[in-house]
Amino acid sequence: MNIPLKLHWDFVVVILLLLVLGGGGVFALRSSIEKSQEQLQRGRNVEEVVNVSSWQTYRNEEYEFEVGYPKEFIVREQAGTMNEDFYLLRVDFEGTNGDFVRILVQSTEVGIDLTRWSLDDFVEFWEREVIGHATDKIDQKTVITVNGDAGVKLAYQGSEGSKSLVVMARERYAYAILGDPTITDQILSAIRFLD
Repeated sequence: MNIPLKLHWDFVVVILLLLVLGGGGVFALRSSIEKSQEQLQRGRNVEEVVNVSSWQTYRNEEYEFEVGYPKEFIVREQAGTMNEDFYLLRVDFEGTNGDFVRILVQSTEVGIDLTRWSLDDFVEFWEREVIGHATDKIDQKTVITVNGDAGVKLAYQGSEGSKSLVVMARERYAYAILGDPTITDQILSAIRFLD
């Protein structure tokens, strides 16, 4: 069968045009993904200046951390179990004006076989816990550094407004710090891990 030369060239031009446009789209998408990943990796440093001179200190040597908190806050501590509660310790900091921050301490050795979980494992766990229970989606996920330790901050809208959940994992313990974003950031500026 003999195809006219003009029809053949029209076909080639259309194919080349589709390839160029498709390649440009792939390039733009890839650039956008790389930019988002770069922003996530850069994250932010949580060492904001907060006047903590009148704050008290909660210290727990067993679970290797201490944290400053406003002196008008009430502190409540509750032991848990990894089997039933999936935390070893829960510490609630409650202000008289409704401010609230909770710190949950978890073992990094999880399950019957005591598999050691990484920061990414704990972030994945907490994302699953938050989505469907406290919110429908995570609005923002940011890699942060708190006093030299890496963490991930999840921001979402809960039934009572904006919430933050910061997840950090060290050698023996992981820490989930959740509450109102402003007071959570202030508490983060005053947390220190004991070595």
